[in-house]
This record gives sequence, C-alpha cells and structure tokens, in this order.
Amino acid sequence: MKPFVLLLSVLVSLSATAQITIDQDDLPQPGQEYQRSTGTSASLDVNVTGPNSNWDYSDLERNSTDTLIYNTVSQTPFFYQFQFNNPLTPAYQATEARYTDDVDLGGFISMTNNYLFSKTETNAWAEIGIGTTISGAPLPTKYSNIKTKLVLPIQFGNQNSDTYEYEITIPAIGTIGQEGTLNYEVDGWGTLITPGGTFQTLRVKTTTVKSDTIYINLLSMGLRIPSTEITYDWYASNEGFPVLTVTEQLGIVTSAVYKDDPLLGIAKQEPKLISRVYPNPAHNLLNIESPHHDVQITICDLSGKTVLQNLPLGTTSVDISSLPSGVYLLKSTWETDTQWSKFMKQ
Repeated sequence: MKPFVLLLSVLVSLSATAQITIDQDDLPQPGQEYQRSTGTSASLDVNVTGPNSNWDYSDLERNSTDTLIYNTVSQTPFFYQFQFNNPLTPAYQATEARYTDDVDLGGFISMTNNYLFSKTETNAWAEIGIGTTISGAPLPTKYSNIKTKLVLPIQFGNQNSDTYEYEITIPAIGTIGQEGTLNYEVDGWGTLITPGGTFQTLRVKTTTVKSDTIYINLLSMGLRIPSTEITYDWYASNEGFPVLTVTEQLGIVTSAVYKDDPLLGIAKQEPKLISRVYPNPAHNLLNIESPHHDVQITICDLSGKTVLQNLPLGTTSVDISSLPSGVYLLKSTWETDTQWSKFMKQ
C-alpha cells in the first residue's frame, strides 16, 4: 500500500508543476475589464526562463493602476461597427474591441474614441483594425495586412513570425500608419508570483521591429520612425489578460504591468470618493454615499474581475441580488481618482 501512496503523491506533485496550454478562452473576452498595476521590482530579470521556471516577483511595487476595457463590437461607435461587425467580410469581423486613451500628436492631430479591434478564433488571435475619430470624423481602418499575435493553442516551444501593416487616411491632412514584423517564441513555463497571487504560466517573448509613418499633404513631406520593442507576456489559465507584461527597449526594461492585489492600500486611499457603503454585509441592495454626485461605480470579485459594470453616474444604490454570496470590491472613479472599497454579499 505504501508504494501506491508514494506514487500518488509524486503524480500530484508533478501535476501541480506541469506546463499549461493557453487557448482562446484564456485571452481577453468581450465585455470584460481587467485591472492591472504598473510597478517596479528589484528582482525582475527577463533572462530567467525555460521549463519549470520560478519567477518570484512578489516585490513588485505599484506606481499606478489602470483598467483595460474590452468592449463588444456593438458597444463601439456605429461607423466602426459597419467595418468590424460585417458578416460580408468575415476576416474583419471582430470579436472584441479594446478601448484606448486619446492621443495627441504634437497638438497637430487629436485622436479620440480609439479602439483596437481584434479577432479571437480557435486557431489564432489577431489584430485586424483600428477605430479612431479625428476632427469629429470617424475613421475606422482595416489592417491591409492582418497582425497575428498568437497561433492557438500555444504550448512551450511554439514560435511564429508575421508581418502587418495599416494606414489611416486623414482627409485634407495626410496619412499616419505603421508596418512591422513580429516574431514570438513560447520560451518558458512555470510558476509566477506577483502581489496579485501565484499563477501557473506560459511565457511568450515577442520581438517587434516596426516603423511608424506620417505624411503631411500640405508639406508634401513624410517621416518614418523605426523602432524595436521586446515584450515578455506571462499567460495564465482563465485570466483573460497576461498576469505580467514586461516591455524592453534597447536592452532596458521600460515598464512592468502586472496583476495586483486590489485590496492593498484600500484603507489609505485618498481622496475619499465613497464615504459609506451599507449595509455590510448586504443582501439584495447596497447603498452608497459619496460627496460627489457623478462617481462611476464598478463591482469586482476578489480576483479583480468585473461582475457589475457601467452603473449609472450618480448611483446611490445598487441591486446585487444576482451576485453569489461572498466578498466583493467596489471600485469608484471620479475624474482622475480611483478608490477601492470592500463589502460582503450574504
């Protein structure tokens, strides 16, 4: 009997550290938000990789937080939907659209309502186009050469190379665009530790050699800006977005974006956007008091996954009857400030 018990314990130990496979269900999902922090770590070393690696970056210190928003295509402006939700052009029929911040190009061109459209299928995850609005004109643009980010499913040792290109025509002004080549390799698997938890991961190293271009009609002049960027993405099962992304340029780490513990620092956060959340525990209705009339409210589970979103501005009570019992996080946003609160649903 003892040899059987020993064999069983060995098998359990091996399964706990076995490499995983990442497929379409582990990538960004439409209608979801992913909270991530940007920070620094003294132990961060991108050269550590390979089979059964142990990446302990629990010392990551948060500098800022951000919410990555993946909308359904139907949530984007109508003119974008015509390009990226059209069954007559299936190659450009997006499955999700990532909202990105406004862009100001030297005070000359202002880009708003920005979305990056992607298509996730069983065999690939690809960027297919961009939606932007310039001077009030919506300019949805398909990639002339689609960018395949990952060939799915991915496992340790997989690699791929692809080229991509797009060009946005701005009426009466000129064009802006980008072209490039990306090469990736799944160069490691193992255990990753961040302040947000411990994850079994695959690491994907992607090298992108690209050129950004701009052409001004009035000047009859163009400019090409070449650059090379290396990203290291740690993917985990059912997380949607990488639990850690490290970006490197010219051999220098320029950013580290990771899944954090949203509970850290809750008691110290200022300014006070929410003055009271009650009753706590709550059953069906959660009341919210705030000194501001236009605070935006989002509710997440303890992993940071959004469970209730797009609650109306000025919300003073929220129906939580659909939520299972447990502890939840209430994210309040006002102007540039964010505050996290905690409550229990019975």
